[in-house]
Amino acid sequence: MSTNTSESAAPYESVRAADVRPGDVLMSSGLEVEIVRIPRPGCYWFATTRRADGVAIDWKAGNQAGTMIREPGDILQRVRTAGAS
Repeated sequence: MSTNTSESAAPYESVRAADVRPGDVLMSSGLEVEIVRIPRPGCYWFATTRRADGVAIDWKAGNQAGTMIREPGDILQRVRTAGAS
């Protein structure tokens, strides 16, 4: 686990996609997104044109929302854990 402590960015911890939980806040493309739900794992087609196990992560940020599909070992940037203020 690494932590970013530079003045130009909020502190975050590196976390595997498989370890993200609803209520966590992640940094994604410069936007802080709250994890809404994580449907059960499944198989997905990835950019490498291969099918593999993956994690669907539903998120929201203000009036924006979406789903990111990641491999379980992909590293994401967690700003806050669920329940933290």
